[in-house]
Amino acid sequence: MSKKKYYSYICIILLTVVSLSLVWEFWLETPVQVFLDEGFEPESLAERWEYIITITFFVCLALIYPVIMGGKLIAKQDRYYDEIKRLSERDHLTGLYNRRKINEDLVREVSRSKRYGHTFSTILLDIDCFKETNDEFGHTVGDELLVKISEIIGNAVRASDIVGRWGGDEILILCPETNSGDAYFLAEKLRKCIEGHKFGVGYKAVSVGVSEYESDDDIESIVVKTDKALYLAKQQGKNRVVRAA
Repeated sequence: MSKKKYYSYICIILLTVVSLSLVWEFWLETPVQVFLDEGFEPESLAERWEYIITITFFVCLALIYPVIMGGKLIAKQDRYYDEIKRLSERDHLTGLYNRRKINEDLVREVSRSKRYGHTFSTILLDIDCFKETNDEFGHTVGDELLVKISEIIGNAVRASDIVGRWGGDEILILCPETNSGDAYFLAEKLRKCIEGHKFGVGYKAVSVGVSEYESDDDIESIVVKTDKALYLAKQQGKNRVVRAA
């Protein structure tokens, strides 16, 4: 339950009690009491308001504890929900979006592009000679390298770009409202940032594939095109960006 909904219920309870008190004091009490006791004398207006104010005061006191504890429980629930959501969407090692989340974003972007005629591009990045790094220095060092490269990419992309770990040492970047030319420019920027950074294992490089969504594409075809462009970058000598034809 959200805080807004919970506090709405608290307000409804308070308003219900106050409303019933008003109805009783000003409309129901006199006829009911006269019916039960012919000698009943109605209270003065001041006494009636005193009764209503007293009831309201004690109801407010009674609701203080539920309001405080309920607010704390809802805040804790919201924190747990946010953490579960974060864990379900994020890669445990790099902190980037995981493949499931990035795939959901791809589905949404393809659907939006088909409906409104917009375009988007994808960038698939792979660390050159990553297996050799793992073999020479161990998987712990390889993991540290992947984390650092993910951090560099996360800091270099635009706010609108969506970055996720696609698998192994492959990182997929979804660029909404971006043609292949602009995506290529971004990919080159990322490649140069990584190439110029000295890691614990020395200088490293990445190969990158870029492709733009076309009207006859679906999720599978856009990823396949990007992957083929990445494969060409590897074939052509690595440490380069290749744009899908």
